[in-house]
Amino acid sequence: MPMKIADAGGGTPRSAALGLRAHSNVVISPAELRAANVRMLSYMEKPRGRVFLMPTEIPVDLIQIRVLFNRLVEQRKQEEPTCQDQDCVSIDSYERCFQRLFHLLDDPDGFDAAHYKDPRSTTASWGDFYRVHDQKKPKIQLSICERIWFTFDGSESSILAQIVSAVVLGTIILSSASFILGTLPSCQRQDPPRSAPEPVPAFNTIESVCLILFTLEY
Repeated sequence: MPMKIADAGGGTPRSAALGLRAHSNVVISPAELRAANVRMLSYMEKPRGRVFLMPTEIPVDLIQIRVLFNRLVEQRKQEEPTCQDQDCVSIDSYERCFQRLFHLLDDPDGFDAAHYKDPRSTTASWGDFYRVHDQKKPKIQLSICERIWFTFDGSESSILAQIVSAVVLGTIILSSASFILGTLPSCQRQDPPRSAPEPVPAFNTIESVCLILFTLEY
């Protein structure tokens, strides 16, 4: 069912700018409402504090739980098109979703739906999903290899990752500049005389250092 919102602006300038008359209805489709909910959740998420080293665990954002809920709702609509309650999922889907999630997160406590949901209920709403996220606070455990990968490939993951990204970028610029300058006659030498010109030894040293850094980064 599309959602209707009455505009009680009474002919205010904002209503006129939107082309609305006083007490007119604005129809919002379920898809637009879900998209608005996701956008609001993304604005509500607090930015994580920047740390120097990539942490051993990172929290699962609420927006990711909302995405899971939306997909389960869409799946239920396809399986049960005649269902009246379109904003809920079955209790079985609710349990399977979080059991698989906490299994993937290697949570030693697992998931018991009885702690967050009335066992007599047959459906689960977004409030039930939110309650699990608020109380359980799921986190992703990172291995040392994953932390190294984030440090080299995710410049926003930590301060050290930003430093590594800046060093790699500077190395690329230095290597390119060294190659271009090495082609200039003033930066070349002929040893012995009348032999093919070669860059001065300093450029070979710079290129070797850049190659080592590129190899380590790769």
